[in-house]
Amino acid sequence: IPARVGTDSGNIQSKALTNTATFTSTTDATGATAVPARTASATLTVIAPSPTISKNASPTTGLSAGSTITYTLAAKNASGRPTMYDTWVVDCLPNSLNFVGYGTLPGGVTTLPAEAGTGTNGCATGYTRLSWNIGALAGGATTTLTYTATMSANPAAQQGYKNTATLTGSTLNDGKTDPTAPNNSDERTYSV
Repeated sequence: IPARVGTDSGNIQSKALTNTATFTSTTDATGATAVPARTASATLTVIAPSPTISKNASPTTGLSAGSTITYTLAAKNASGRPTMYDTWVVDCLPNSLNFVGYGTLPGGVTTLPAEAGTGTNGCATGYTRLSWNIGALAGGATTTLTYTATMSANPAAQQGYKNTATLTGSTLNDGKTDPTAPNNSDERTYSV
């Protein structure tokens, strides 16, 4: 009998789930001797993806209008964990930085065109949404992504610019073509 681990919040990494089947018989129809009851159990252990994302910028000091900044993002799924599917990275670049272009893409990774944040597409207004479709991210795998941007104006002394990247994915392969597409209710989703 096929079964799927539910999306209950208690079904977490390393939790043991036991399924028990019992057989009993009666003698009402035949008057014969009843077969002794039988019981069998099977236990499985839940495993779940464990995604993380990191981001670096270079350079981070001495910037002025027109300076080029290279951002490097690393999307990772911990070793020993199952594959995470429909994996997307979204980076919200503030409008004070001009998007120049995506770097060389790893095999199998695709991008969407950069677009203005709307507040409903994963980035707020005043930001540019950058999107990478990683697809399947195996346990122990790291996918490295890069892009470049330029400063649009001279920053004030000690002024900082914050842009946030998010890694999302799920336990089932639905073939999502956009990071904000609806999720399947039968899958567990992850966002870091």
